[in-house]
Amino acid sequence: MDSATSAILSECQWRGPAGLPDHPCQPSHFCNVFITFFSGRTAHHRSTCLSNGVEKHGAEIGGEKPGAVWVRSACFVAASVGCGMIRLSVHSLWDGCRSLLSLALLKKRELFLLVVSIYTTAVAAQGFLYERKIPDLARADQDKRGELLRHWQQGDLVVLVRHVERCDHSEAPCLDVEDGITSRAVAVAAELGGDFKALGLELTDVYTSPVTRAMQTSAYMFNSKVPQQDWLSNCKEAFHDEIVRHKKPHRNLVLVTHSECMNNLQDSLALPAYRTPHYGESLFLTLADSTTNLKVMGSLRAPDWTAFSSIPEPVRLP
Repeated sequence: MDSATSAILSECQWRGPAGLPDHPCQPSHFCNVFITFFSGRTAHHRSTCLSNGVEKHGAEIGGEKPGAVWVRSACFVAASVGCGMIRLSVHSLWDGCRSLLSLALLKKRELFLLVVSIYTTAVAAQGFLYERKIPDLARADQDKRGELLRHWQQGDLVVLVRHVERCDHSEAPCLDVEDGITSRAVAVAAELGGDFKALGLELTDVYTSPVTRAMQTSAYMFNSKVPQQDWLSNCKEAFHDEIVRHKKPHRNLVLVTHSECMNNLQDSLALPAYRTPHYGESLFLTLADSTTNLKVMGSLRAPDWTAFSSIPEPVRLP
Protein backbone atom coordinates (compact mmCIF):
# COMPACT_ATOMS: atom_id res chain seq x y z
CA MET A 1 0.00 0.00 0.00
CA ASP A 2 1.51 3.49 -0.98
CA SER A 3 1.93 6.49 1.31
CA ALA A 4 -1.21 8.18 -0.02
CA THR A 5 -3.35 5.24 0.93
CA SER A 6 -1.67 5.06 4.34
CA ALA A 7 -2.46 8.74 4.85
CA ILE A 8 -6.08 8.07 3.96
CA LEU A 9 -6.26 5.20 6.42
CA SER A 10 -4.65 7.21 9.22
CA GLU A 11 -7.09 10.05 8.52
CA CYS A 12 -10.11 7.78 8.29
CA GLN A 13 -10.27 6.62 11.90
CA TRP A 14 -13.97 6.55 12.74
CA ARG A 15 -15.04 8.29 15.89
CA GLY A 16 -18.22 7.70 17.81
CA PRO A 17 -20.84 10.27 18.75
CA ALA A 18 -19.71 13.34 20.66
CA GLY A 19 -18.83 12.71 24.27
CA LEU A 20 -18.21 8.99 23.80
CA PRO A 21 -14.85 7.27 23.42
CA ASP A 22 -13.74 5.91 20.08
CA HIS A 23 -15.62 2.86 18.95
CA PRO A 24 -13.41 -0.21 19.50
CA CYS A 25 -14.26 -1.47 16.01
CA GLN A 26 -12.21 0.47 13.41
CA PRO A 27 -13.99 0.72 10.04
CA SER A 28 -10.70 1.58 8.33
CA HIS A 29 -9.68 -2.03 8.73
CA PHE A 30 -12.78 -3.11 6.87
CA CYS A 31 -12.19 -0.50 4.12
CA ASN A 32 -8.51 -1.21 3.65
CA VAL A 33 -9.00 -3.64 0.81
CA PHE A 34 -11.48 -1.34 -0.97
CA ILE A 35 -9.19 1.71 -0.75
CA THR A 36 -6.30 -0.35 -2.01
CA PHE A 37 -8.44 -1.54 -4.91
CA PHE A 38 -9.39 1.98 -5.94
CA SER A 39 -6.00 3.62 -5.30
CA GLY A 40 -3.44 1.76 -7.38
CA ARG A 41 0.28 2.46 -6.95
CA THR A 42 0.44 5.89 -8.65
CA ALA A 43 -3.09 7.29 -8.48
CA HIS A 44 -4.14 10.12 -6.21
CA HIS A 45 -7.34 10.13 -4.29
CA ARG A 46 -9.52 12.42 -2.33
CA SER A 47 -9.88 11.18 1.24
CA THR A 48 -13.33 11.60 2.63
CA CYS A 49 -14.14 10.32 6.09
CA LEU A 50 -17.19 10.57 8.27
CA SER A 51 -16.70 11.60 11.86
CA ASN A 52 -19.49 12.01 14.40
CA GLY A 53 -21.89 10.94 11.66
CA VAL A 54 -21.64 14.07 9.43
CA GLU A 55 -18.17 15.71 9.59
CA LYS A 56 -15.88 15.22 6.58
CA HIS A 57 -12.13 14.92 6.89
CA GLY A 58 -9.62 14.57 4.15
CA ALA A 59 -7.07 16.17 1.90
CA GLU A 60 -6.95 16.69 -1.84
CA ILE A 61 -4.49 14.20 -3.12
CA GLY A 62 -5.66 13.92 -6.69
CA GLY A 63 -8.73 13.00 -8.61
CA GLU A 64 -8.23 10.44 -11.30
CA LYS A 65 -10.91 8.20 -9.85
CA PRO A 66 -13.68 10.39 -8.35
CA GLY A 67 -15.95 7.37 -7.83
CA ALA A 68 -13.56 6.14 -5.20
CA VAL A 69 -14.65 8.94 -2.86
CA TRP A 70 -18.24 7.65 -2.73
CA VAL A 71 -17.09 4.10 -2.47
CA ARG A 72 -14.89 4.97 0.47
CA SER A 73 -17.67 6.97 2.12
CA ALA A 74 -20.12 4.13 1.63
CA CYS A 75 -17.52 1.72 2.92
CA PHE A 76 -17.01 3.66 6.15
CA VAL A 77 -20.72 4.14 6.70
CA ALA A 78 -21.37 0.43 6.07
CA ALA A 79 -18.45 -0.59 8.27
CA SER A 80 -19.60 1.71 11.08
CA VAL A 81 -23.14 0.35 10.90
CA GLY A 82 -21.77 -3.19 10.64
CA CYS A 83 -19.59 -2.73 13.72
CA GLY A 84 -22.54 -1.41 15.67
CA MET A 85 -24.68 -4.33 14.58
CA ILE A 86 -21.90 -6.75 15.51
CA ARG A 87 -21.61 -5.18 18.96
CA LEU A 88 -25.37 -5.31 19.37
CA SER A 89 -25.47 -8.94 18.21
CA VAL A 90 -22.63 -9.96 20.49
CA HIS A 91 -24.22 -8.25 23.49
CA SER A 92 -27.61 -9.71 22.63
CA LEU A 93 -26.06 -13.15 22.28
CA TRP A 94 -24.25 -12.79 25.60
CA ASP A 95 -27.40 -11.55 27.34
CA GLY A 96 -29.31 -14.47 25.87
CA CYS A 97 -26.65 -16.95 26.94
CA ARG A 98 -26.54 -15.45 30.41
CA SER A 99 -30.31 -15.67 30.70
CA LEU A 100 -30.27 -19.26 29.52
CA LEU A 101 -27.46 -20.09 31.95
CA SER A 102 -29.33 -18.48 34.85
CA LEU A 103 -32.48 -20.36 33.86
CA ALA A 104 -30.54 -23.62 33.58
CA LEU A 105 -28.97 -23.12 37.01
CA LEU A 106 -32.37 -22.30 38.47
CA LYS A 107 -33.93 -25.35 36.84
CA LYS A 108 -30.99 -27.47 37.99
CA ARG A 109 -31.50 -26.29 41.56
CA GLU A 110 -35.23 -26.92 41.33
CA LEU A 111 -34.57 -30.36 39.85
CA PHE A 112 -32.09 -31.15 42.62
CA LEU A 113 -34.59 -30.09 45.29
CA LEU A 114 -37.28 -32.15 43.57
CA VAL A 115 -35.04 -35.26 43.51
CA VAL A 116 -34.13 -34.78 47.20
CA SER A 117 -37.80 -34.34 48.06
CA ILE A 118 -38.82 -37.46 46.15
CA TYR A 119 -35.99 -39.49 47.71
CA THR A 120 -36.82 -38.31 51.23
CA THR A 121 -40.50 -39.05 50.70
CA ALA A 122 -39.71 -42.50 49.30
CA VAL A 123 -37.46 -43.35 52.25
CA ALA A 124 -40.09 -42.16 54.71
CA ALA A 125 -42.79 -44.11 52.88
CA GLN A 126 -40.65 -47.25 52.86
CA GLY A 127 -40.00 -46.93 56.58
CA PHE A 128 -43.70 -46.41 57.26
CA LEU A 129 -44.76 -49.39 55.15
CA TYR A 130 -42.02 -51.58 56.62
CA GLU A 131 -43.07 -50.82 60.18
CA ARG A 132 -46.71 -51.42 59.38
CA LYS A 133 -45.83 -54.93 58.22
CA ILE A 134 -42.98 -55.59 60.67
CA PRO A 135 -43.59 -53.46 63.80
CA ASP A 136 -40.67 -52.10 65.79
CA LEU A 137 -41.13 -53.77 69.16
CA ALA A 138 -39.09 -51.05 70.87
CA ARG A 139 -42.10 -48.79 70.28
CA ALA A 140 -44.64 -51.41 71.19
CA ASP A 141 -47.38 -50.63 73.65
CA GLN A 142 -48.30 -52.63 76.74
CA ASP A 143 -50.71 -54.87 74.89
CA LYS A 144 -48.14 -55.83 72.24
CA ARG A 145 -45.52 -56.59 74.84
CA GLY A 146 -48.00 -58.64 76.85
CA GLU A 147 -48.95 -60.60 73.75
CA LEU A 148 -45.32 -61.41 72.95
CA LEU A 149 -44.61 -62.53 76.51
CA ARG A 150 -47.66 -64.79 76.48
CA HIS A 151 -46.53 -66.44 73.25
CA TRP A 152 -43.05 -66.93 74.73
CA GLN A 153 -44.43 -68.55 77.85
CA GLN A 154 -46.60 -70.83 75.71
CA GLY A 155 -43.64 -71.84 73.53
CA ASP A 156 -45.20 -70.45 70.34
CA LEU A 157 -42.37 -68.19 69.16
CA VAL A 158 -39.72 -68.51 66.49
CA VAL A 159 -36.94 -65.89 66.73
CA LEU A 160 -34.39 -65.29 64.00
CA VAL A 161 -31.29 -63.48 65.28
CA ARG A 162 -28.72 -61.97 62.97
CA HIS A 163 -25.12 -62.48 64.09
CA VAL A 164 -23.33 -59.49 65.62
CA GLU A 165 -20.77 -57.33 63.80
CA ARG A 166 -18.71 -59.28 61.28
CA CYS A 167 -15.02 -58.49 61.17
CA ASP A 168 -14.43 -58.67 57.42
CA HIS A 169 -16.93 -55.83 56.92
CA SER A 170 -15.55 -53.61 59.66
CA GLU A 171 -12.41 -51.65 60.49
CA ALA A 172 -12.65 -52.73 64.13
CA PRO A 173 -10.16 -55.37 65.41
CA CYS A 174 -11.18 -58.99 64.91
CA LEU A 175 -11.89 -61.26 67.81
CA ASP A 176 -9.60 -63.84 66.18
CA VAL A 177 -10.23 -65.04 62.60
CA GLU A 178 -11.21 -62.58 59.89
CA ASP A 179 -14.52 -64.27 59.01
CA GLY A 180 -15.63 -64.09 62.65
CA ILE A 181 -16.95 -61.22 64.73
CA THR A 182 -15.17 -58.11 65.99
CA SER A 183 -13.78 -57.77 69.50
CA ARG A 184 -16.25 -55.05 70.39
CA ALA A 185 -19.17 -57.25 69.28
CA VAL A 186 -18.52 -59.76 72.07
CA ALA A 187 -20.19 -57.50 74.63
CA VAL A 188 -23.17 -56.99 72.30
CA ALA A 189 -23.65 -60.76 71.93
CA ALA A 190 -23.33 -61.35 75.66
CA GLU A 191 -25.88 -58.65 76.48
CA LEU A 192 -28.25 -59.99 73.82
CA GLY A 193 -28.01 -63.45 75.34
CA GLY A 194 -28.79 -61.94 78.73
CA ASP A 195 -31.97 -60.43 77.30
CA PHE A 196 -33.13 -63.86 76.09
CA LYS A 197 -32.24 -65.41 79.45
CA ALA A 198 -34.41 -62.78 81.11
CA LEU A 199 -37.35 -64.11 79.10
CA GLY A 200 -36.56 -67.62 80.28
CA LEU A 201 -34.93 -70.40 78.25
CA GLU A 202 -36.56 -73.42 79.88
CA LEU A 203 -38.87 -73.92 76.88
CA THR A 204 -36.41 -72.89 74.18
CA ASP A 205 -34.35 -74.70 71.55
CA VAL A 206 -31.39 -72.87 70.01
CA TYR A 207 -29.59 -73.57 66.73
CA THR A 208 -26.93 -71.68 64.85
CA SER A 209 -25.51 -71.38 61.37
CA PRO A 210 -22.15 -73.17 60.97
CA VAL A 211 -20.52 -69.96 59.69
CA THR A 212 -17.87 -68.68 62.11
CA ARG A 213 -19.51 -65.32 62.88
CA ALA A 214 -22.82 -67.01 63.72
CA MET A 215 -21.18 -69.70 65.90
CA GLN A 216 -19.23 -67.07 67.82
CA THR A 217 -22.36 -64.98 68.31
CA SER A 218 -24.36 -67.90 69.68
CA ALA A 219 -21.51 -69.02 71.92
CA TYR A 220 -21.22 -65.62 73.62
CA MET A 221 -25.01 -65.28 73.80
CA PHE A 222 -25.63 -68.55 75.62
CA ASN A 223 -22.19 -69.31 77.14
CA SER A 224 -22.09 -72.70 75.50
CA LYS A 225 -21.60 -74.47 72.21
CA VAL A 226 -24.83 -74.29 70.23
CA PRO A 227 -25.89 -77.08 67.80
CA GLN A 228 -25.27 -76.20 64.15
CA GLN A 229 -27.67 -76.50 61.23
CA ASP A 230 -26.46 -76.14 57.64
CA TRP A 231 -29.83 -74.84 56.44
CA LEU A 232 -29.34 -71.72 58.58
CA SER A 233 -26.55 -70.59 56.24
CA ASN A 234 -27.80 -72.11 52.97
CA CYS A 235 -31.28 -70.69 53.28
CA LYS A 236 -32.37 -70.02 49.71
CA GLU A 237 -34.58 -73.10 49.43
CA ALA A 238 -37.06 -74.65 51.84
CA PHE A 239 -36.05 -72.30 54.65
CA HIS A 240 -39.63 -71.90 55.81
CA ASP A 241 -40.20 -75.67 55.78
CA GLU A 242 -37.02 -76.28 57.82
CA ILE A 243 -38.18 -73.85 60.46
CA VAL A 244 -41.55 -75.58 60.72
CA ARG A 245 -39.85 -78.98 60.87
CA HIS A 246 -37.51 -77.97 63.72
CA LYS A 247 -40.16 -76.19 65.76
CA LYS A 248 -41.27 -78.53 68.55
CA PRO A 249 -44.69 -78.25 70.20
CA HIS A 250 -44.79 -75.82 73.14
CA ARG A 251 -41.15 -74.88 72.71
CA ASN A 252 -39.70 -71.65 71.38
CA LEU A 253 -37.10 -71.79 68.63
CA VAL A 254 -34.17 -69.32 68.49
CA LEU A 255 -32.10 -69.40 65.31
CA VAL A 256 -28.81 -67.49 64.95
CA THR A 257 -28.50 -66.86 61.25
CA HIS A 258 -27.76 -64.24 58.57
CA SER A 259 -29.42 -61.17 57.09
CA GLU A 260 -30.06 -62.83 53.73
CA CYS A 261 -31.86 -65.71 55.46
CA MET A 262 -34.06 -63.27 57.34
CA ASN A 263 -34.81 -61.34 54.16
CA ASN A 264 -35.59 -64.56 52.27
CA LEU A 265 -38.07 -65.61 54.93
CA GLN A 266 -39.71 -62.19 54.93
CA ASP A 267 -40.01 -62.34 51.16
CA SER A 268 -41.58 -65.80 51.29
CA LEU A 269 -44.15 -64.46 53.75
CA ALA A 270 -44.97 -61.49 51.49
CA LEU A 271 -43.31 -59.13 53.96
CA PRO A 272 -41.00 -56.21 53.09
CA ALA A 273 -37.50 -57.52 52.49
CA TYR A 274 -35.71 -54.43 51.18
CA ARG A 275 -34.08 -53.47 54.49
CA THR A 276 -31.03 -55.32 55.74
CA PRO A 277 -31.47 -56.32 59.40
CA HIS A 278 -28.98 -54.74 61.78
CA TYR A 279 -26.31 -56.74 63.55
CA GLY A 280 -27.90 -58.58 66.46
CA GLU A 281 -31.45 -57.73 65.33
CA SER A 282 -34.16 -60.24 66.23
CA LEU A 283 -37.23 -61.08 64.16
CA PHE A 284 -40.10 -62.51 66.22
CA LEU A 285 -42.71 -64.78 64.60
CA THR A 286 -45.45 -66.97 65.98
CA LEU A 287 -46.06 -70.56 64.96
CA ALA A 288 -48.96 -72.21 66.70
CA ASP A 289 -48.64 -75.95 67.20
CA SER A 290 -51.70 -76.74 65.09
CA THR A 291 -50.57 -74.74 62.04
CA THR A 292 -47.61 -74.34 59.71
CA ASN A 293 -48.12 -70.64 59.08
CA LEU A 294 -45.53 -68.27 60.43
CA LYS A 295 -46.86 -64.86 61.42
CA VAL A 296 -44.62 -61.93 62.18
CA MET A 297 -44.92 -60.09 65.48
CA GLY A 298 -42.15 -57.56 64.98
CA SER A 299 -38.44 -56.93 65.14
CA LEU A 300 -36.14 -55.69 67.89
CA ARG A 301 -32.64 -54.29 67.49
CA ALA A 302 -29.96 -55.30 69.96
CA PRO A 303 -29.69 -51.87 71.67
CA ASP A 304 -33.50 -51.60 71.99
CA TRP A 305 -34.10 -54.51 74.34
CA THR A 306 -33.87 -52.19 77.31
CA ALA A 307 -36.67 -50.02 75.93
CA PHE A 308 -38.77 -53.13 75.26
CA SER A 309 -38.17 -54.59 78.72
CA SER A 310 -39.07 -51.28 80.39
CA ILE A 311 -42.62 -51.39 78.99
CA PRO A 312 -44.83 -52.35 81.93
CA GLU A 313 -46.99 -55.39 81.61
CA PRO A 314 -50.68 -54.69 81.08
CA VAL A 315 -52.77 -54.53 84.21
CA ARG A 316 -55.05 -57.53 84.47
CA LEU A 317 -58.47 -56.74 85.81
CA PRO A 318 -60.09 -59.36 88.11
